[in-house]
Amino acid sequence: MTKAADKIIVALDVPTKKEALKLVEKLRDQISFFKIGLQLYTAEGPEIVRAVSARGSKVWLDLKLHDIPNTVARAVESAGRVGVQMLTIHLSGGSEMVRAATAARVNNMLLLGVTVLTSATEETLREIGIQDKVDDQVSRLAKLGIEAGIDGVVASPHEIKPLRHEFGDKIKIVVPGIRPKANDDSTRGAQSRCRLSCDWPANHCERPARRSCGKDLTRTHVMPVIPSGVQESLDISETGRDVSASLDMTKKLFGILELYHDQRAHSAAMNMAIDEALLECLTVPAIRFYRWQSPALSFGYFGRFADVANYKGNRDLVRRWTGGGIVFHGEDLTYSILVPASDATFAESSMWIYENIHRALCDALGETGQHAIVAVGDDFGRFSPPIAARRAGISDAGYNCFTTPVRADVMIHGRKVAGAAQRRTRRGLLQQGSIQGIDIGNGLAQRFARALSANCCERKVDEEILKLAQKLAQQKYGTESWLRKR
Repeated sequence: MTKAADKIIVALDVPTKKEALKLVEKLRDQISFFKIGLQLYTAEGPEIVRAVSARGSKVWLDLKLHDIPNTVARAVESAGRVGVQMLTIHLSGGSEMVRAATAARVNNMLLLGVTVLTSATEETLREIGIQDKVDDQVSRLAKLGIEAGIDGVVASPHEIKPLRHEFGDKIKIVVPGIRPKANDDSTRGAQSRCRLSCDWPANHCERPARRSCGKDLTRTHVMPVIPSGVQESLDISETGRDVSASLDMTKKLFGILELYHDQRAHSAAMNMAIDEALLECLTVPAIRFYRWQSPALSFGYFGRFADVANYKGNRDLVRRWTGGGIVFHGEDLTYSILVPASDATFAESSMWIYENIHRALCDALGETGQHAIVAVGDDFGRFSPPIAARRAGISDAGYNCFTTPVRADVMIHGRKVAGAAQRRTRRGLLQQGSIQGIDIGNGLAQRFARALSANCCERKVDEEILKLAQKLAQQKYGTESWLRKR
């Protein structure tokens, strides 16, 4: 991706989730940020944020919050937790409101202040009792916002130079509404005079550019916002410091990921039950790392009890809800990944998810100096394709998982170190995995989570989920009938 594309935001000015995601899919390899405004958010709600984030893209939620301080603060917190990277507030709400908003930020979300709407004129200001010129009001509110801790402002292109002169590099500047004059309702906006240097194909836009230019945006110091139907941009001749937001362009599997470090050791039945309870309740993807009360053994849903009966005296046995073979627990790093059906990743194939989770794990292991690979055909060639496919975590098995690598397992020096098994239901997908036989310290769990998503939010298993899990453990996973199901 070009540096220019790193500094461009595409506005999803469309009425439906379907249309918005179609644009995201077309442009996400060239554009990092997408703006969700009032029209789309009112129609689709927080789910559209999750859907865009799930495709590895960043979201600017442009709601221009303006309310009493406590209400704005709670809205800011909610936006951060749903996966928003940038959010707008009206600076005309006053310093108390702005300070409440900045104090409520979570997950490194950026707050942008709106000074005077680009559609407003001095006549507009007089109508609401403000006698100052537009430029003076913009400067006054920008100063208020900076002193209250905002990260940047939304400004018309005509205000870039005076804002930079007055505030230097203290703020980031986002320029909205760069569009052809025929479609422009912003009296202080800019009509585009040049085509983007990244030279998108015309079919990426509903109203493709007709002009050409020799200008290159790679040296601009703003993040222009392109309406979703326009493939043109602003000709800014001034050069200056690059204060655009730093964007991590690495595509992650999940746009947002809730992270559960379950420090309390549980019985084997309770660990299985917590996973099922979480899948029942979660609305965003999550990863849970957990511990065992005593040495344990889990075996796949289709496995035979007879294959593990000899261990009943010295290990806590449990039949998993997922498939796969026999796994010994106690000194391993055990995790579960839960993908609700509402998340875009759920639409991918089980094997695609399995493989990409393990690629993220390989990246995390690499950070600790352990070179790992995802197994391909040659790594488990001794199995016939039908057997290998069945053993990829979704069928019966009476084998020790860690002596039989299958496609997309994680290998180090020809030895399997991580495998998993899956269960797909109407509620979502559950992947239960184990990492063993290697150094599982050095922050591996946290690194694994970060490799899966750039936006990890730490959570605790709440009492409601624990109560549901206790019921599932008593009535299902801890019963002899479940254990001896086959």
